[in-house]
Amino acid sequence: MSKNDKPTTIGKFLIFDVIMIILWTAFFAGTTALTKLEMGLGLPDWAFIPCVLLNAFVVLCIMGFVIPKPKVGAHSMSSKNATFWFINFQFSRVWGYPVIKHFIFSIGILRTIFLKCCGAKISFAHAFSSYAHLHDPYFLTIKKGATVGMHTSLVSHYINKGKLVLGPISIGENALVGAWTRIGPDCSIGDNAFISADVTINPGTTIPNDFKVGHSSALSRKDKFVAGESVPSFYGKGK
Repeated sequence: MSKNDKPTTIGKFLIFDVIMIILWTAFFAGTTALTKLEMGLGLPDWAFIPCVLLNAFVVLCIMGFVIPKPKVGAHSMSSKNATFWFINFQFSRVWGYPVIKHFIFSIGILRTIFLKCCGAKISFAHAFSSYAHLHDPYFLTIKKGATVGMHTSLVSHYINKGKLVLGPISIGENALVGAWTRIGPDCSIGDNAFISADVTINPGTTIPNDFKVGHSSALSRKDKFVAGESVPSFYGKGK
């Protein structure tokens, strides 16, 4: 790194910190303002904590709705879409804070409303573990009856050759995604598909309807699957 690069690098990290501070400040300020307003109406003391929780949820929904979203594609790290993605990424550290996330994601209707406010296309009739790891919810589609197991990781981004690559993730009707599964961008899981535990679904992979994947497998965009068939456990490992 040259001397000329140091101020720029330091400046970028300072900007990252400033964005984080702004987001947390907006969250706390909004929650506090709404709670003071409601308690000022003469609500009993026992209503304080329920008001704080509800108001925190409302503020997060508003923030998730108004923060601009990036578009699908490969973007320069200095582009507008990369900036939008980073702001949303920092916002995910706010709503993803363990206590906050567990409260929202443990209650189905709250989880669904929040994710819809963030841009997700998601059915109210779904199951999503509060211990699953979700990034980029605005690129997520979860259809009716789908189940996402605990510690599943859904990530709609990666960086390749200096480009930020963003892509959607779609989980079909009545599909089941087992625990500890990892799903990358531009992945589609068909209706009634069954994904066992500890499966890696690499970027660009399409899994057809009624397909079954054995545990501890690794799937890629090069794989061509047929609806109604299956692959055994450890498929794709050691190729």
